[in-house]
Amino acid sequence: AAGGNVDVEIKRSQEVMRMASHAVAKVLISTNPSLLQDPQRMGAISCLMALVNSVKTSDLEQFEALLALTNLASSGDDARERIIGPERGLSRLTHAMYSDHPMVRRAGTEAMTNLLPHPKMIEYLTDLDHMKLWAAFAGDYENNLECARAAVGCLAMSAHLTNVSDSLLKVGGGDVLKELLQSGNLDLMHRTLVIVQRWMEAGGKYKECLETKGIPYFCQAYAQDFGKKLMIPGEVAPEDEGLIRVTVEIAKDIS
Repeated sequence: AAGGNVDVEIKRSQEVMRMASHAVAKVLISTNPSLLQDPQRMGAISCLMALVNSVKTSDLEQFEALLALTNLASSGDDARERIIGPERGLSRLTHAMYSDHPMVRRAGTEAMTNLLPHPKMIEYLTDLDHMKLWAAFAGDYENNLECARAAVGCLAMSAHLTNVSDSLLKVGGGDVLKELLQSGNLDLMHRTLVIVQRWMEAGGKYKECLETKGIPYFCQAYAQDFGKKLMIPGEVAPEDEGLIRVTVEIAKDIS
């Protein structure tokens, strides 16, 4: 009987800890990390990672813990180091990216993206198996747009790094970039154009790949078409005008 009581108390204690960690996650989703003291940020990371890693965590709890980690990862190198190092964040967050729940996959992808520019995250992206996952997420915009946006954002942020671009190129990055440019989604196109611009500037095999896919020609046609539309009042939606201007300018530079 005594052993049974101990088991009940352990389970109750674990439940209380999970509820407390979830409460912390809900608060830290929207809290400015700079308002927290360093011990508070580091302690929060530990309990959030435990929540992400627990097999008893619900999809909602995991999703909100990942959002909070995304926020904390943006606070500085020390937070990213804590997530990647002591908390083994790369493997744990990658596991979240394989979740059956699309919102958990998206939040895991966003959290990973905010680990840049940590050297371990850059090294992670150079692995071809990992890059295949990111390229697949980027191209899956019809099923999970938010996750695709996060994945393309990560690739755009690291496109200036030769080893990361090499990895993307080797897993069929040219086809992914072409598909994203043709998606019609301005956010995805903007991020993709940043990658294309980097590759054109790098020249060599990157430029050759883009030219083989007809991407510079696409950029030229896009810049001409939407450049004209911007000159006609009411031709583009007011909420899209700013981003269209940005993408047209990048497309002009590419072509």
